[in-house]
Amino acid sequence: MATVTVAAINEEIWNNFYSLISGLTDPASRTGSPKWIVSSFPDTDIDTIGYPIVEISSPNVEFSKFTFRKKNVYSCKIRITVHTKKAAYADQLADDIIAIFNSSTNLNTLYAANIVRLEMSGSDYTTVIRNGNKIHEKSLTYSFRFYGSVS
Repeated sequence: MATVTVAAINEEIWNNFYSLISGLTDPASRTGSPKWIVSSFPDTDIDTIGYPIVEISSPNVEFSKFTFRKKNVYSCKIRITVHTKKAAYADQLADDIIAIFNSSTNLNTLYAANIVRLEMSGSDYTTVIRNGNKIHEKSLTYSFRFYGSVS
């Protein structure tokens, strides 16, 4: 896992979250390609990928920082959304993601990457019709702080 720097803050934060979530068990038992944990909802034909899909959005970084102990502190949020045809998978995968981020080992890993004070700040559930299919979407929003060195 890479230490996050201000120069590549969005990419490195996303990579750290992906690194932890990438170990999720795929309920559809897919192996190899296609990827089912993505940075945005696929532009390609969804039938080639299938469901469920876990989408890790690009982080929102508040650049109105403050300084603490010679570190710039940035408030951040990241949203993780499960898209699935089966309602039970939405909750199952959301619970698995919550367990990942409640693990002290994983929290320490994020801390080592300068990502601290991680907490789930909200969740929501919705359904949409996509290509004639009812899709269940469960989103988890995490808030955290990033500490970057003062130049």
